Amino acid sequence: MRQTTNFRKTWCWFRCPRCGHSTLRAPWRVETSTNPPQVEVRYLCQTCSGESKLQGTVLNPGVLMVLAGIPLFVFTLCGLGYLLPGGLGLLQWLVATVGGAIVAQSGVLLIESLTFRFVLVGGGDA
Repeated sequence: MRQTTNFRKTWCWFRCPRCGHSTLRAPWRVETSTNPPQVEVRYLCQTCSGESKLQGTVLNPGVLMVLAGIPLFVFTLCGLGYLLPGGLGLLQWLVATVGGAIVAQSGVLLIESLTFRFVLVGGGDA
């Protein structure tokens, strides 16, 4: 039995294999099936309305956030905490946290743009 969710947008890099349109805010949805057990993320191109999925499912946005985003956040937080003048007061913690979040998300988007390859779903021409 196949279950799907509605399309939603989040920060994720996407390049359509059909028309070549790329964006950082592509609509995506999750499809699950019980026989065989499978979870698949599908992306929708807003230009040509083609549905695509990641070619390899090992390196997905969640894995990238754990392997790259969290270490980048911690490294930036510690680095800014060390470089900011004075003791770490509330303002310094806020600046370091926001800086760490921006660097982590930017690093994940950069890695996605270099490694993600998408394929069409449903036998469309590429």
